[in-house]
Amino acid sequence: VSSAYLSTVFKKEMGQNFIDYVNMRKVGLAKEMLEEGLLVYEVSEILGFENCTYFSKVFKKFTGFTPSSYRKNLV
Repeated sequence: VSSAYLSTVFKKEMGQNFIDYVNMRKVGLAKEMLEEGLLVYEVSEILGFENCTYFSKVFKKFTGFTPSSYRKNLV
């Protein structure tokens, strides 16, 4: 199975592309880790993002908040 075919079938069945699905799941995990007190760079590394800047961009896309502002709003 080619990656292009898998991506097409995934989008047809799930209604979103594979990368968005994976990132959505990662953001869900990130929220839990931030609530537990982990630092943004630690969460980014644990979830396999290449850098904190990209992680913050993806996090904001799905939540509307940066990871730092999300943590501040938890209190």
